[in-house]
Amino acid sequence: MARKSKTNWLAIVGIGVLMVVGLMAMGFIKLPASVQPQLPGPTTPSDQQPSEDICKETATTTLKVNVYNPLNTSGSENYDVTLYGFVDGALTYTITDTTNPSGITINCGEEVVFKAVGTDGASGDKSYIKAASGSGGDIKVVDGNLVVRPTKSTMTVNLQIEQHATLECRAYDNVNEGLMYDNADSSNTDYETDGVVWMSTTSNTTKYSEADGIDMTFTCRAVETDTDYNDRGIWVLIEAPTSVWDEPTVLLNGKALSEASAQLNEDERKAYSDYEYVYFIPQNTIIRDGGEGMDLRVQMELLDGVSSASADPQIDFAVRTQYKTTDGLSVKVGAVDDSSSTSQIIALYDMSIDVT
Repeated sequence: MARKSKTNWLAIVGIGVLMVVGLMAMGFIKLPASVQPQLPGPTTPSDQQPSEDICKETATTTLKVNVYNPLNTSGSENYDVTLYGFVDGALTYTITDTTNPSGITINCGEEVVFKAVGTDGASGDKSYIKAASGSGGDIKVVDGNLVVRPTKSTMTVNLQIEQHATLECRAYDNVNEGLMYDNADSSNTDYETDGVVWMSTTSNTTKYSEADGIDMTFTCRAVETDTDYNDRGIWVLIEAPTSVWDEPTVLLNGKALSEASAQLNEDERKAYSDYEYVYFIPQNTIIRDGGEGMDLRVQMELLDGVSSASADPQIDFAVRTQYKTTDGLSVKVGAVDDSSSTSQIIALYDMSIDVT
């Protein structure tokens, strides 16, 4: 009787494995991709929002902008500021209600640059936006302006804009080592508001003797609490005829400032043409109430051969801010507007030294 042959299963399995490996190498067989564990609960793809919040399905966005004064640390001080919104450089939107606003309608998905404008007076509006936060889209601050791109049907933005101050100063005579009198005040320790005429350290009727030159430090601060006098920088304007006075040395908080007439814009050059010297106080210089003021030291000598001055030197401060142009189409930075009269936007703080 013939014997049954035994099947060599080991050889068959080996040949099968080799065939599978070969087919995989040639791409005929692919292993399934690994499966990530599913977390409990509903999921939403990262690139998709609920349908009511997608710009493709809602053409417009309700934008609400609130403005707060960050200098008021005792409470939440909300106030109204005017902002103009630009799309591709064209004035498109205006916001005037920034205290619990009902909002304005803008196009969903478009980038809008909002520029605040400054106003004069005690606790007036400043134009420089310090910070922004909120929800409903992209929010950032560029050069002190708000840039938004809404991605939802409602967008809320909270801005931090300090309020503008009026200024007060007192003068210290470094030559005679004493505080100076204002001609309208019998006390030399008071801080004086706009329109000061500085006399001497002796009394409010004794004129200053310019024979030894001028070396004075003006300590200036905000009059109102929770305010700051600066906005987008301040021009220091000095009227001192070059036929009488040598070029001044000006120091801000101990640091020398350079003559900056070349930095004036066209309208400012027209408005300040009577001033011989111009210096610039940077935007980040703090001028608040209490102990957060500034010290500005001005030193000037009479020219050789000149024994007395024929006119009183004048030192003025001009705050730069943002303003709406007279044609109503743009917002510019400057201390004066672009009208034919180049009017001050924030009132000058002016002071003179009585030497004649």
